[in-house]
Amino acid sequence: MGQNTYMTDEQALISQIHKLPENQKAKVARYVEKLRERVIVEPVKKHPRRKAGSYPGMFVMSPDFDEPLEEFEEYM
Repeated sequence: MGQNTYMTDEQALISQIHKLPENQKAKVARYVEKLRERVIVEPVKKHPRRKAGSYPGMFVMSPDFDEPLEEFEEYM
């Protein structure tokens, strides 16, 4: 759609709006504002749900992982 076509469409729209009663013009204004809000606010991108076990071998725990730590001996 070229610039001239856009301006012609815009002018036709404005012409139609001018013919509306005042209460209808207010409705058009609210509708246009809602359309602008939708354009401005980008939808929130959802991240795919993480799946347990999707990285096998990436993380390795040491064999003594569950053993008590020396630093905490006095509390045990």
